[in-house]
Amino acid sequence: MDAERLSDPLRAGQELFDVFPEDSLPRQYLQWSRKAFGSPHVYHVAAILVCLAHELDSRGFYLARGIDRGRIPLTLWFLMLGGSASGKSTIIHAAQDFWRDVRKAANVHREDPWIEPEGSPQGLVVALQELYDAQHDQTSAIFVQTEGAKIFNTREAVAEMLCKIYDGRTFQSNYRRNQKGGNPFVRNPHVSLLVASTEEQLAPHFKDQHRNGGIFTRFCWLNPKFTKADIRLPADHAGATTINDLRDKAVDTGGFWFAQLSVLRKLKRVDGAFALTPQAHELLETDLFEPFKDAFEDGDGDNMHGVRMRLIEKTKVMGAIFASLRNSMSVKPEDIERAIAITKILLAHAKSVSGFGSSEIHRHAVKLEHVIKAAGDKGVSRRVLYRHVRIDKRMMDQVIDTLLDRGVVHECFDRSRAGSFVHATSDRGQAIQEQQQERRTTNTLAERLQHRRSFS
Repeated sequence: MDAERLSDPLRAGQELFDVFPEDSLPRQYLQWSRKAFGSPHVYHVAAILVCLAHELDSRGFYLARGIDRGRIPLTLWFLMLGGSASGKSTIIHAAQDFWRDVRKAANVHREDPWIEPEGSPQGLVVALQELYDAQHDQTSAIFVQTEGAKIFNTREAVAEMLCKIYDGRTFQSNYRRNQKGGNPFVRNPHVSLLVASTEEQLAPHFKDQHRNGGIFTRFCWLNPKFTKADIRLPADHAGATTINDLRDKAVDTGGFWFAQLSVLRKLKRVDGAFALTPQAHELLETDLFEPFKDAFEDGDGDNMHGVRMRLIEKTKVMGAIFASLRNSMSVKPEDIERAIAITKILLAHAKSVSGFGSSEIHRHAVKLEHVIKAAGDKGVSRRVLYRHVRIDKRMMDQVIDTLLDRGVVHECFDRSRAGSFVHATSDRGQAIQEQQQERRTTNTLAERLQHRRSFS
């Protein structure tokens, strides 16, 4: 799958599932989950990737960093954005139940790894300490929250602690409760995260300090466009039997994968490191790193640069997952190629929320969206929008780009009026929007800036 050729990566469907090998555990899970619950495809992918990453990490596998003989934890963080009834919570709960059944089928008796990251930092520290694994000297867990706004809607510094947890290094918690003879340390936290929220719930609590402090770049943001195809009617008795058969098959495949991991770990008693082959590293550099670096040199924002750099690390983690599906610890080009296909989709989602958390951009976006909708089919030029908002041109461009990436407006050139006009997105204008999206994903940033100057 070439994400750059998709007319709209935010609508990626079966082609996203096709990235996973036939008859593999994730592919079978995705086939069952989508048939059972509907919902955007990317939600299902995020749920199973978190489970796979945690299972590898909790068994002592890691990604070799190389330059300092350091270790990169096999963890992934996803934040699902979507409207009410888009299936976010359903997908999270289904993944939890499925993975518990797989562990049961494989006779895995470790502590349940799911933790809800709410409450006080002191309570979160205690919950993590209970999952410390002395054998591998690490604390492996999965943070799960179906009401993600709770993480940021708190007077305590939970978001700041999340940044420390993401880094995977031992940190000290000097709260009064821990000072009274308790253990103040959380040792080597290796935590994956799967949370969900609506944009309306999260936006008021996601402050500029969250955005600029690094928590924004640590998440893989998922902001898919919900369509009629994502809606599922619960199956009747006969249909449910067929769907449950798919689930049972996936559970059995999961048990077999667990057994393979046990054998693989015994063969690597001293070191459980996944490592990229030179060819895989070269592919990662040419297909991902160099384009990401070029985007920064073209003047892209610092925040998106942080997202891109962290996505490179997450691409390696996903590459390790794909290698494990081949029962190998050598990450080959084919593994990285699959991971890159997912990463490019994730980058499109990150761009769609690039203005999220900025109160100023959000405030102006609400006003501009109202003006654009009021203009109707004729649309409105950027020059007119500038007169309505009265902000500097760079800020206005960021606001309009935010609306474009969210898919609520589209921009096209009107030959009869010899200018570029912004229109509110409707079903009738969907074809135009997809053409515009394709232009934005294939043109370079420099070309976009030149296009913008031509009609300003």
